[in-house]
This record gives sequence, structure tokens and C-alpha cells, in this order.
Amino acid sequence: MNELCRVDKENPLLASIDCGLRFAHLDSTSLALILVEINDFESFRWRYQQHLDDCVKLVHASIKRSLDSCGNFHVTCFAEGMFAGVLPGVSPGTALTVAEDIVKNLIGITIPYRHCPTSHKMKFFIGVGLVQEVGHECASEWVYALAEKAVNVARKVYSPQIVIS
Repeated sequence: MNELCRVDKENPLLASIDCGLRFAHLDSTSLALILVEINDFESFRWRYQQHLDDCVKLVHASIKRSLDSCGNFHVTCFAEGMFAGVLPGVSPGTALTVAEDIVKNLIGITIPYRHCPTSHKMKFFIGVGLVQEVGHECASEWVYALAEKAVNVARKVYSPQIVIS
């Protein structure tokens, strides 16, 4: 995967999508972009303060575990509270299965909070941008816009359901 991938320090997410698009185009397959957004990340940051890095690593590892079965993938935390998984060559059914597995793993995360007798369950939104036939004209910004649109719909519904765009 590395030969086709360039590291873009300005926007590593778009670079990862570009890499996935190149693989999908070479194999004449599809590409899925799964976006996961932690709801109200500012409150999340305030609540966990000095433990925030550990919490983010826990979420990242949980998403990565869900993507492990797909082979070539990349998961990144590209903005505060936002994670992305790029999956070239997966079917729509596989993309949905992976997204459902992410939901299952994230719902299962309970982060202990030292100032509170109960643990905190994280709330999140998931959107999937799916391009079924990748061609030369397919741009990473367009794939990202599809997934972002799906996250916005999930946010309006305000539940950890999966929205595919």
C-alpha cells in the first residue's frame, strides 16, 4: 500500500482517501469512508482532561479492531473527536457490517471517571460514504463530503445509528 500512498502533513485524511481511491481504481472496486464523531467532544475533553489522550487511544483502538478484518485500511483521528476509516475494495454489505461492529465496540466502551461514582458511556455518530465504482474523476473531497453528509444526518437523528450516503 505504501508505494501508492503519499503522506500529506497538511491533510492526512484526504491523503489516506486518495491512497484508498488509487487502490480501488486499480482493482476496479469500491471505496468506503467511515467517519465516527464523538458527540459533544468539548464536554468529553473537559470531563477527562489529563486522561484525554488515553480515552482517544481507547476509541482509536476500538475502531481499528473493527477494521482489522478488512485487510488494506487506514484509521486516523483527523480532528478532535473525529475518526475515519478508509476501506478500499469493500462491498456495501461489508462496509455496513464494519460500521455495525464499530457501533458494537464503541457502545461497549465505558470510560471510568475519577470524580464520579458511575462510569461514562460515550455518545457518537457514524456516517459511511460509499463509492461503488471508483474512476479517474473520483476526488477525495467528494468521498469525504458523502461521509460528512451521513454524519450530519446521524447527528440530526441523535442516535448511534449508521447512516450511509
